[in-house]
Amino acid sequence: MQLPLPPPLLPDAQHRRRRRRTRHALSRLRRGEATFLPPSPPRAAAAALLLLLLCLSVLLAGAAEARRQGGGYPAARDPYVNDYAQVLTPDQEKTLRAELTRTRSAQGIHTTVLTVRSYRDYGTGEPTLEQFATNLFNRWGIGDRNRDDGVLVLVAVRDRKMRVEVGSGYGDAYDAPMKRVIDDEFLPYFKRDAYGEGIVNGTRAVLRALPKTWPPSGAPGVEAPRESDAPGTVADDTDPSGTPVPVEVFTIGAEEGGASAPILPLLGGVTAVGGAWFGAYRYLRFRRRFCPTCRAEMKRLDEFADDAFLDAGQKREEGLGSVDYDIWQCASCGFHRRHGYSAWLSTYQRCVRCRYRTMSVAQRTITSPTQYSTGTAEVTKDCRHCGFHSQHRVTLPRLSSSSSSSSSSSGFGGGSSSGGGASGSW
Repeated sequence: MQLPLPPPLLPDAQHRRRRRRTRHALSRLRRGEATFLPPSPPRAAAAALLLLLLCLSVLLAGAAEARRQGGGYPAARDPYVNDYAQVLTPDQEKTLRAELTRTRSAQGIHTTVLTVRSYRDYGTGEPTLEQFATNLFNRWGIGDRNRDDGVLVLVAVRDRKMRVEVGSGYGDAYDAPMKRVIDDEFLPYFKRDAYGEGIVNGTRAVLRALPKTWPPSGAPGVEAPRESDAPGTVADDTDPSGTPVPVEVFTIGAEEGGASAPILPLLGGVTAVGGAWFGAYRYLRFRRRFCPTCRAEMKRLDEFADDAFLDAGQKREEGLGSVDYDIWQCASCGFHRRHGYSAWLSTYQRCVRCRYRTMSVAQRTITSPTQYSTGTAEVTKDCRHCGFHSQHRVTLPRLSSSSSSSSSSSGFGGGSSSGGGASGSW
């Protein structure tokens, strides 16, 4: 037998029921059975929360726009092979890296291979693959700083375009040879979608076409580096008639539509969210409070008067700056409440013995970890309140390959390109 549902409460009945719950909570608070009376959320707090959510949506929209416009050029995770399009097998990538490393050791010429899905995915603003390759070349600094002898092999799979960009030290002497290498060695494989084989075969042909010594003997337009071309100096280039040739300076990331363009809305969103959070925090901490006993307005005591309501551990927390306490007292009946606010930037942790946030933790590395072995560190804990002291050793995990590859940018020598090289499409 199904029982009938009770009739819905009328607005007056709901109001009386809410008042009964409030009186019951107040009576429990007076008897000491409860230490906290859940207040109804004030309208101002709800408005602050709504503003915070609105600013957060602005921040997310700015981040989405930044991603749409581009987060900058691809990062160089490896000085020789960066297969972002994932068209190389592990064996092909290993073979390429070994040959590029061997060529650099024997001839001193740094060549790097980069594959991407599309250069437009990075939203750096260049209308052509050629400009993207030149700016990327200069951003990474491929090749030697004094010789400008680096080479970039760039393959954009979805765009069905590729580029062999050479350093400015080659002049235009290697534009035609690189064009022949692209047409004869790369593109026949790419037309069959055999990108891995084409990149390995074509890169080998690029390495064979490079000069065995520097400067290249008999190569027109290529001259040896001058003594004035030391790092950090700018030489005055002249043509055969003695007329100075202006030197063009490339500024990466500052061009219109480049990676720096989305920074402004992103910073604006961060500022808005930070301001909204700070305003909501200050309101919730310093808003007007009323005594739950007599409903009179409570006052916040100053830093000296509130010490009378703190114990020794809480005073120590305030002295160390790990926790800041506020005491709100009713001037009518003397009722008071204590609220603690932990400092985000404090390094002190909660003590395992006295439970106050007065414990400092220090770690000393005894054996540094590597990619092949773990390390050892000594951890010391000291409490500034109860005197707790502990010392033990922990094992540090082995370094991952990603953390070690973050230092691979040191494999680039600061070379630059003036746009020389060749392109192809299939």
